[in-house]
Order: sequence, then structure tokens, then C-alpha cells
Amino acid sequence: MSKMIFDDMKNMSCMGVHIWKDLFTCVELNEIMRQKDDISFAELLNRIRIGRPSEEDIEILKTRILTREVNYPLDALHVITTNEECDRQNNSMLNNVQKGAVVYSIDAKVRFPNGMLRQ
Repeated sequence: MSKMIFDDMKNMSCMGVHIWKDLFTCVELNEIMRQKDDISFAELLNRIRIGRPSEEDIEILKTRILTREVNYPLDALHVITTNEECDRQNNSMLNNVQKGAVVYSIDAKVRFPNGMLRQ
């Protein structure tokens, strides 16, 4: 049985002190929640996840391709494959924000339970 990359860090001494072990907990998600009411779609996503979509899966996904023409839902979630395309989409959406919008920035500091401070 294979093991998680985090299980044995003995061979990773070049990474320095393993502070992350104190700050994070590994959690394995094993229950589908978003698609729990659409089993066929959840199964389609799982086949894509493992790189084995069926021809039917591809045809179903092709029916969902939209062009930026009439009734294009600009506020819908977009699945974007490259950082460049993502930046273009984000900038386009930001340029459409109504004038007078207020942008807030914060200087956040977090103190972890072990006393470490992070900015």
C-alpha cells in the first residue's frame, strides 16, 4: 500500500525544520458533498479526475461549452486552465466593477498556538 508524502519525512532533511507539522493537520476527504445529489455527474468527474473519461463524458461536457455571445453568464464559476487566462478573466471582471466600489486592504498577523507569529 502506498503512503502519504507527509508520513515519513526522514529523507527530507534538506527541507529544514518541519514547522508545518505543528501548524497543519492532514485530512482526507472521502465523501462527495457538492455532487451528492447528482451521482452521474459525480461519477463523470471521478472518471475525469483519474484521466479516464468515456466518450459519453466528453459529449456531455461539450454540451456545456458556452461562447461569449448572447446570455453569457458572466457571474458564473469559470474553470480556467492557465494562469494567463485566469488573470485575463479576473482583470475583465474587476474592470466591470461599478465605480464607487470600495477596496479594503488589511495588514493581518496570526499568532499560532505554538507562539509563532506569521504575517
